[in-house]
Amino acid sequence: MKYSKIILLLSFLVPLIAKAQDPEFTQTMASPMYFNPAFAGIQQNFRTSGQSRIQWPGVSGAFNTNTITADIGFTKINSGVGLAYEHDQAGDEKWTTDAISVFYAYEIKLGLGSYLRFGINPSFFKRTIDFSGLRFGDQIDPKTGFVYPTQEKLPGNGVYSSGLTPNFGSGALYYNSHIYAGVAVYNIFQPSQSFFGNPNSVLYRRYDLQGGGFIGLGKWNLNPNLLVMHQGNFTQALLGLNATIGMFTFGTSFRQTDPNADALNFLVGFAKGKFKVCYSYDITVSDARAAAQGSHELSLVFQLNKPHDTTEKPMIGFLRGAF
Repeated sequence: MKYSKIILLLSFLVPLIAKAQDPEFTQTMASPMYFNPAFAGIQQNFRTSGQSRIQWPGVSGAFNTNTITADIGFTKINSGVGLAYEHDQAGDEKWTTDAISVFYAYEIKLGLGSYLRFGINPSFFKRTIDFSGLRFGDQIDPKTGFVYPTQEKLPGNGVYSSGLTPNFGSGALYYNSHIYAGVAVYNIFQPSQSFFGNPNSVLYRRYDLQGGGFIGLGKWNLNPNLLVMHQGNFTQALLGLNATIGMFTFGTSFRQTDPNADALNFLVGFAKGKFKVCYSYDITVSDARAAAQGSHELSLVFQLNKPHDTTEKPMIGFLRGAF
C-alpha cells in the first residue's frame, strides 16, 4: 500500500468532514451555555451537569456526544462563570473532537423586573481522525477474502490531528418575570479544522436564536420554547413544549431541518432535591428513518439549592426547574 492512497482518500474525506455541523441536543436546558454563553451563572447557585447523546445508534459509526458543564453565579458583581468539556465521536470512534470552553456573563438591570445579560466563550478544540483500521484492495485476496497485513506502515500510525485550535463565541440574553429570548454566535473567527493546512476547511459560524416562557396553569407549569440554529448552509428549528407537575416533567418537540422534517422528540424528567435526571428519544420522521430510526439522550444535573430571594426574579426559579 502506498501513501498516495492515503492522500487520495483524505482528499475525498476531508472536504466532506469539513462541512460537518456542531452537535445538536434535544434537552436544551441541560447544557444551556452550549446555545448561549449568557446563561453562565444565571441560576446563581453552583450547578453541574452531564449530558450524553447517541444519534442514530442503528447506523454503523453513529454520532456520540458527551458534555460535562459547571457554572456558578456571583450576584454581588452581577456575573456568572462556567466551564465545559465536550467529547464528540463518529465513525466507530475514528473521528473525534475534544473541546474545553470557559464562559463569562455579565448582567444589567434594564427596568422593573427585566434584565439583559452578555456572555463570552473562549475555547480550544482538537480534532483527530484514525485511518489505521482501513483495508485496501491490495491487502485482500480476491479468491479467499483473506486480509493480509499492511505492507507499509502508515505515517503516524494512521492517526492525524488538527492540533489545539482556539475558538470564540458570544451571546446576549434578555429576560423578565416570565419570558426569555437570546441570540448567540459561535466559531466567530471560523477557525481551521484541517489536518493539512487547507485554508478552505473551516468551522463555519453558528448562529443560535432562542426564546421561551413559563405559564402557570393550576398545578401545571408550562414551558413553550424555541431554538433556531444556522451554520453554513444548514438551518434547523426546534419547537417544543414541556409541562411540569410536582417532581415530573413531560415534554415534546419537533425538529425541522431545512427543507425537510427531521424528528419528533419526547422527554421525561424527574427532579428531587439537588438532582434532576432527564431522558429523551427522537423519532426520525425524515426519509432517512429506515436506517436512522432514532436518537437517545440522557442528562443528569446537580445543583445546590441555597435559598436566594427571587421575588424580583421569578425567572431564576423557573430556570432552575427547566429541562
